[in-house]
Amino acid sequence: MNIVGAQQCCALINFMRFLSVAIAICTQAVKLLLKELVWGLENLLE
Repeated sequence: MNIVGAQQCCALINFMRFLSVAIAICTQAVKLLLKELVWGLENLLE
């Protein structure tokens, strides 16, 4: 295993980790937005 290959592997792992965190944050944000929308709609209908 040469150094360049190891560096590329590390970069890929870090990128994947960053991607999974970003997806988790986006999912949470979407859930919060949906909750706010539903809550707003319920208030409008009352």
